[in-house]
Amino acid sequence: MAERENFTVYRGDDQPVRFTMTTNGLVDTWSTQFTARRTDQSNDPPALVVAGSVETPGSTSTPGVFLVQLTKAMLLLLEPRDYVYSFKRTNVGSATTLAEGRMTVRGDVLNAL
Repeated sequence: MAERENFTVYRGDDQPVRFTMTTNGLVDTWSTQFTARRTDQSNDPPALVVAGSVETPGSTSTPGVFLVQLTKAMLLLLEPRDYVYSFKRTNVGSATTLAEGRMTVRGDVLNAL
């Protein structure tokens, strides 16, 4: 089952987003992808697609941690609003939704839009 996580980012900021597994285990060979869309409709094209990386590989006694680096350049392409996102494992034969939720993009004084 996917974890539900909502978070906020600001236009013009570099924003690291971490996803921690809810169970212990080795994840060092996993491929992951973060996708954000304006709506959850299938005909809505992705607003943002970013590959995740393994930050902490995990073990039999610790959970793995993934990092998605949302850069200033990426976030400046998004208008301030709510987006839906999913964070998925993309390995063939093991594709799984690990997290999903809402990403709120807020403008700031310099990058309000």
